[in-house]
Amino acid sequence: MKRLLGLLMVSIVCWLVLSACSPTDSLAQGGAAKAPTSAPETTQSPAARVPQLVGKDTSMYPPQDLSLVANTGKPQLINSYADWCTTCKHNHPIVDALAKQFDGKVDLVSLNIDVPETQAARNEFNITDRSQYVFIDAKGNTIQRWYGFLDDTNIAQTIQDYLTKNT
Repeated sequence: MKRLLGLLMVSIVCWLVLSACSPTDSLAQGGAAKAPTSAPETTQSPAARVPQLVGKDTSMYPPQDLSLVANTGKPQLINSYADWCTTCKHNHPIVDALAKQFDGKVDLVSLNIDVPETQAARNEFNITDRSQYVFIDAKGNTIQRWYGFLDDTNIAQTIQDYLTKNT
């Protein structure tokens, strides 16, 4: 009986650890996808926009200017994260490497889910949890989504294929 109870406890702990950073939204679980979004084109220069810096200097990623989400004139890789998320910590070097690989061609936008000011930007792209990554074109249309642990080869190839076809 003690052995069975011990096995049950170990199973519960393992389940809790493994599910701690998995996406919980319906889209990640095969639910309906939101229709692609299209951000209005703007003639306003980035210098004329009012910066909306949010985030903490001590965070995994630097504070972000929310006024630039889908407004830089370039494709963007939107990264939702939480500083406490183990999956996000695992993916951090991969996301940084992708940002360096496509520097000047694709902008990286990192949205901390624990910062309330990021909610509107996350809603715009149906980002409901941490460890969600959305690749959008210059107009804000969703090209591809990834969830959980990243495979940098797959993402890099998707981005490169898009850039090859659209530049």
